[in-house]
Amino acid sequence: MNFLARVGLFLLRVTVPLTFALAASAGPISDRIQVGDEVIGSFRYDLSQAPGDSNPAGFSGEYRFTDANSFIQVSVGGHTFSSAVGATFIPSRPGHVSVLVTNRFAAFDELQIRGIGNEASFAPFLSFLSRQDPAFVPLGTILINFILDPSALASDALPTVIDPSAAIPFESFPAIFGQVEGLSTQPPDEAEAAATREWAIFYEVEPSDVTIENNVVSGRFVGRVTEVADNTQLLPPSEMFDSLLEQVTGVGPGRSLQGKIENARAYFLASDLPATCAMLQGFSSQVRAQSGKSIPRDTANKLSAEAAALGLAIECDDS
Repeated sequence: MNFLARVGLFLLRVTVPLTFALAASAGPISDRIQVGDEVIGSFRYDLSQAPGDSNPAGFSGEYRFTDANSFIQVSVGGHTFSSAVGATFIPSRPGHVSVLVTNRFAAFDELQIRGIGNEASFAPFLSFLSRQDPAFVPLGTILINFILDPSALASDALPTVIDPSAAIPFESFPAIFGQVEGLSTQPPDEAEAAATREWAIFYEVEPSDVTIENNVVSGRFVGRVTEVADNTQLLPPSEMFDSLLEQVTGVGPGRSLQGKIENARAYFLASDLPATCAMLQGFSSQVRAQSGKSIPRDTANKLSAEAAALGLAIECDDS
């Protein structure tokens, strides 16, 4: 790939968060999160675990941390989205945090910290997607971008210090911005061009609202949501119940969990929403109580998240 093509690819990557159009229809994310909502985030990458450049011939330096101490997370709208470093919830796609370093532009440098989402933290908003290919698993990602003064980075080596005061706006780019997004039909090789963005939350951060500690490189930040893009297309609720019932059959002690979903579905078909939501709440409470006992923790986390997703879809107040 020649230099100009790489430049175009870089600009596409950083401009997508600013140009993605708002969807006409509302979904679970746009029901929960609004422009102006506060975003609280943090990240960490452990310099003692620093990997080599995963793509030394590439346009930017990329460093993938797979140790359990490295992470990125964002809390917004009462929900926390976190990365899955150290977890292998998809065998072909182990969780990691990537630090992408680019200093080949005269106008600005860029530092991007990006995490593959933890399945359980994203599942309430990435379950029962109608466009999901069963051969793949939906993907959540979290990232924050620092647009830096062109003298901030000496090379595309992994930075051991981040200076928020060196972050500068450039044309349409804020000094510091990020996004949380959910992708469906995501192949295991992370070929994002082939994925469908179901939703995204875009946010901006003032440099003065970032705190950095450098014994490891870790940071905390506070920002505001600038845009919520929601193209979520969900299965009909009846199909969500069928899917959850299939997953829970044979799980846990006896038929108790299966019976709760059967009863919740019956209440829903009878248009008794309060009873439906109460039954889903009882299901979730029992799953949590049995987590790590009669139900493996990973299975319990997934079932709890999918029950929460179903509750969101049918507009339970607290499922």
